[in-house]
Amino acid sequence: SIPQLLDQKLTNCQKHLTNLSTRVSDTSSKVLVTGDLNSGKSTLVNALLKQDILPVDQQPCTSMFCEVVSSTPDNHQEPTTTIVHAIGNVSNYDRNNQDTYHQLESRHLYKLLTSDDDEQELAYKMLKIYTARDQERITKDSLLYNDLVDVTLIDSPGLNTDSVKTTAVFAREEEIDVVVFVVSAENHFTLSGKEFLGNAATEKTHIFIVVNRFDNIRDKERCKRLILDQIKQLSPATYEQADNLIHFISAAHQIDSDDFSKMEQRLRSFILNNRIQSKLLPAQNYLSNLLRDIYFISTVNESKSTEELNQSQQNLDANFLPGYSHFMNVQQSLQQSIDQLKSNTLTTIQSTVENSLKTAAAQSTLENCIRSIPYPGLLLTWQYAQDILDSLSTHLEEALIQTERNASNET
Repeated sequence: SIPQLLDQKLTNCQKHLTNLSTRVSDTSSKVLVTGDLNSGKSTLVNALLKQDILPVDQQPCTSMFCEVVSSTPDNHQEPTTTIVHAIGNVSNYDRNNQDTYHQLESRHLYKLLTSDDDEQELAYKMLKIYTARDQERITKDSLLYNDLVDVTLIDSPGLNTDSVKTTAVFAREEEIDVVVFVVSAENHFTLSGKEFLGNAATEKTHIFIVVNRFDNIRDKERCKRLILDQIKQLSPATYEQADNLIHFISAAHQIDSDDFSKMEQRLRSFILNNRIQSKLLPAQNYLSNLLRDIYFISTVNESKSTEELNQSQQNLDANFLPGYSHFMNVQQSLQQSIDQLKSNTLTTIQSTVENSLKTAAAQSTLENCIRSIPYPGLLLTWQYAQDILDSLSTHLEEALIQTERNASNET
């Protein structure tokens, strides 16, 4: 149902906001190098490292995520060789706990990454590669060894390798700070590439795009125009900063070229100097989108609630109020009848009581009561007076009782 979907969406938003908070407070920077199948991602990572660490082949050879880290595993000693940790459960990985990974030699990387063994692929989900520092090949402008920020380069499987790996790349997109999207100058953007950029745009307004194998293109201006037109539609914010964020290079053959050097410097600047873009802008963009969605939902709910309220009011006016008005009129009429009946009854009772009392106390009636008592003589005069008094009292008492009965009958 819609409430359940909304509750699930809000729960996912809370988790993502927690991840954003962790990423913003983290001093390191994670750089995801992704792109379509066989676009030269591993070649670009090696070129940036200035070392051939990741295996490269004309056929796709990256079957799992490879994180290349500039620091040593224990942060105490400088490694003399490249150290590889093969990780099965990424969430439980602890570089200080050897039970959470298998340590391999770098010479086994090619075999491991190009293996078609499904069991081996299921056993390892990620490789963590701690590189040895070759001081002779490291310059002061090195991206990985910059002495400012710990940078992790993450080489990913091709987006269109298969649906499982593509989904994994999409899932990892929210963990990283900078996306370097490698697109082949020969193939331009495929459907999976467009889908990925559209998904990334929900959080990251700026994507660093490297168009690789540009040396193989004969009509370079036309290639640039077509690719830039695609980027303009996919990521307008990236297109506006094309000189800084979009670079046409050949990672395999022109490492020392001006174009590659410019790309490397702009990427270094984007990651190190413009951390507000790589750290805070994704959070700002995600929060803006989230607040816009919440505002939209609130507006729709408000509109729907107002509509339902108006409909209920109309139903009330049409169905209930006429009956209520009739009931109120009947009540008012009945109340008037009751009040009139009470008034008439009281008037009748009052008149009856007055007439009864007047009749009982009339002179003729009292004389008849007196005459009904025989005179016993002078010697019994006192007794005669007492008998008359008793007779009159009895007469008036009977009159009052009869009057009370008549009043009860009237009410």
